[in-house]
Formats: sequence, structure tokens, C-alpha cells
Amino acid sequence: MEIKIRKATKKDIPQIIRLCIEFAREQPQKQPFRWTLKRKEHEKTIKGFLKQSRRAIFVAEDREAKGKLVGLLITSMWVMPYVNIIKKIANVEDLFVIKKYRGKGISSQLKDASFKWARAKGAKYVSLFVSMANKKAIKVYRKWQFAHRYLYMVKKL
Repeated sequence: MEIKIRKATKKDIPQIIRLCIEFAREQPQKQPFRWTLKRKEHEKTIKGFLKQSRRAIFVAEDREAKGKLVGLLITSMWVMPYVNIIKKIANVEDLFVIKKYRGKGISSQLKDASFKWARAKGAKYVSLFVSMANKKAIKVYRKWQFAHRYLYMVKKL
């Protein structure tokens, strides 16, 4: 298996949408926020992300599988004027690797590319949100030395 990590391009949009749909299907049913976008809405959102200099989509491409994308990590930069110490912070918006490819270090490679990009943009910290039900992701994030700083709570109106 030969995996290449790179920034996504417009030609990747159909495969990115496929990955996003797979990701959404794996999310717990009771999660307060679930991806409900239609394919056209996904396409518009991803195209918008690719145009923004404050966002980056990194993809994992299996070169032995004819360029099939097997994972992605979406990162954004936040400028937070109300925070005294941290001015720029990167945020991991989504991270997903196809089940068959998990446990092979692909998410770590995606993370490394994302963090390198964030540092180049001036970030000193990176944050993320994760569902409390997503125990596997929490384990990975702890391995990467993320620590709890806030409790994000949600209530349905």
C-alpha cells in the first residue's frame, strides 16, 4: 500500500463527497449534529472550502488503488480577537479514514500535514470538537496529546 498525503483539488470533489457520506453514516444516530446535506450541497460546500485560504482539505490517496481517496482531514484557521493570549488557532473540522485503512498511521499523516499547514498560517494551537460517543476518535486525539479545555454542551430547542 502506497499512501500519498496531499492537499485536495477540485478534481477530488466527487471522492471527497463519497468520504463525507461514509463518515456521516458512521456517526452515532443520537448525535445532535448529523450531516444531512444532499450531494449538490456537499459539492457546493467542498468547492467553497477549496477556494478559502483559511481552510485546507488534506486527502490520503492510495496510489496502488488507482488514486482512490481513503481519508481526509479538513482544517480551518480561526482568528479570535476576544482571546487575550491566542490570536490564531487552527481547528480540525473533520477527520475520516475508511475502515479498511485504519490502524495504518494514515490519520497521523493527515494530522502532520494539517499541522504543518496551520503553523505556516501562524497558528500556535489547534482545537477540535468530538462527539463524546466517538470513543475511538477520542483515543486517537489523546494519543496526539489533545487535552480537554472546555465542555461544549448542546440543547435541542
